[in-house]
Amino acid sequence: RPISSRDRDATGLLDISRPLAASLAGVRLTRFQAGAQYTDRFRDYQRRDRTLTLKDGFAVDASYYDYAIPAGAFDGLIGERNLWVGPNLDAFRRAFEVAGEYDGVDPQPEDLEPTSDDLRQSYRIEEDIVALYGRLDFESAVRGAPVSGNVGLRWVRTDMTVFGAAVEARPDLSGAVEIVSAPRATQSAYAELLPSLNIRFDLSEGVVLRLGGSRSLTRPSLASLRDATVPSSATVSEIYERGAVALDDPNLDVTAVGGNPNLKPYVSANADASLEWYFDPFGALTVSAFYKRIDDFIYGEMRLEPMPFAVHDGSAVVVDINVNRPQNNGVASLAGVEMGYARRLPSGLGLSASAAFTSSTVELEYRDGSRQSARLQGVSEVSYSITPYFQRGPIEAYVSYTWRSAFDSNGNVTIASDAKTDVSNAIIAADFGTLDFGASCHVNRRFDIFAEGVNMTDARQAAYQGYESRLYQLHQYGRTINIGLRARF
Repeated sequence: RPISSRDRDATGLLDISRPLAASLAGVRLTRFQAGAQYTDRFRDYQRRDRTLTLKDGFAVDASYYDYAIPAGAFDGLIGERNLWVGPNLDAFRRAFEVAGEYDGVDPQPEDLEPTSDDLRQSYRIEEDIVALYGRLDFESAVRGAPVSGNVGLRWVRTDMTVFGAAVEARPDLSGAVEIVSAPRATQSAYAELLPSLNIRFDLSEGVVLRLGGSRSLTRPSLASLRDATVPSSATVSEIYERGAVALDDPNLDVTAVGGNPNLKPYVSANADASLEWYFDPFGALTVSAFYKRIDDFIYGEMRLEPMPFAVHDGSAVVVDINVNRPQNNGVASLAGVEMGYARRLPSGLGLSASAAFTSSTVELEYRDGSRQSARLQGVSEVSYSITPYFQRGPIEAYVSYTWRSAFDSNGNVTIASDAKTDVSNAIIAADFGTLDFGASCHVNRRFDIFAEGVNMTDARQAAYQGYESRLYQLHQYGRTINIGLRARF
């Protein structure tokens, strides 16, 4: 499966700032800022799917599977088991080829002539973004308490063209069905006004109240916008080899994933408040609350679509496929509370800790008018971090433990942020914690000695489908320890 993805993201910025000495209704205006931004985003994604063929004179035997899986990889997850082995990739590279197109197993997309299936899975996106903003900083007082903040407005316009291919089955002159493809371009544009307001109240010595509100925009990922449809490679191969007979197999995967070039961006209304107490130069206790409402939430929805598949004899088969495409059909909300504490004693010992408690909901609305609640991906209900440290003279050292509770995940296989309505099939990232450390010694103005460690408990990240007994993914990245010398010249 050769894949080539060329990306470009070029941005130009212009910012101006000017101090002010003006008043309006008892509010002192202290600074004006304005600016402009232009961004050019581009992606050209090309994919080719081929079946490898065994070269003449080669035969696959047990020597092609002589790579042993590291011992202990599945400890605590799988009990009685045979020896796990993997393929010898060098042996397979020598023995296979892309028959009639490439002598080897690692061609690039430009080495292969694209088929209709390849064109259906490839795409190009061009996106131009223009933004203008203005901001005023201000100061005032409420009942003798100092108040400061800023108010701003941002205008953003996005113009986009998505290139893909329209692939369909048509009868030829003899009456047989053949697959034809034609280039297709989808153009869209949208503009939004995004206001913001941030206010700081100095309630008393060391006590600060902050309030904020804003409207923000998040564009869909380029992968979500693609004019492309990707069915299962196994299904493409089965139908190519067996034709319509393959459809009689009850285990044939008749699903696919695709993009949607007509997606609109997320637009969210945000509010937050925090109360902060600074009780000495190195101590603080903070509590904050936040709320976010997301309109035009993007949800992957299954819809039945007819899709032509090529057969080895030159004919075609049209199959109704359940295609998961992103749609703007929901409203999401996110709310939570965060707490933080930091303190350093005269001895150099200190502690920094934080915790967050979050809840989220998604309300989906389908084309038939029905509604359904779902769970938002990527959001842990509880997370915390504890970092004791020592900082005195040339010596600095810390130990940090970070943990987060289980959350819905996409398993790195879906097209965008998603929400799961079927709990039994949701991919869940299990709760995970990691212990890290760092230490350094400032030798002189030019040299520092340091040591760093990541994941010292050798924790593994796991994901399961619906229930912990159904393991879906296991990621073991081990411990990492770095020891070195930094020099400044």
